[in-house]
Amino acid sequence: MLATIKGYYEKGKIVLQESAPVQSKTDVIVTFLTGNDESASIKRIPGGLKGKVSLPDDFNEPLDDLKITCNASSCNTLSPRYTLPYLVPGK
Repeated sequence: MLATIKGYYEKGKIVLQESAPVQSKTDVIVTFLTGNDESASIKRIPGGLKGKVSLPDDFNEPLDDLKITCNASSCNTLSPRYTLPYLVPGK
């Protein structure tokens, strides 16, 4: 079982602000929330990746397995998973 309860550390002791959900001896993991999160202080620079990222020329082209093919009686995609029988011309 995992349970999280709030508390604080002061003068070498951990003081729980809520009652523990167990009554017997149990292993615990303690995480200190110091408020000095280094990743929060790193600021992103707009345009920082300019010239380092590229997209292929055909990025916006339709994918082959999603292209719709039509004939006189029906429209379907190339893949049977995406059959669209409701796109029949003239109906």
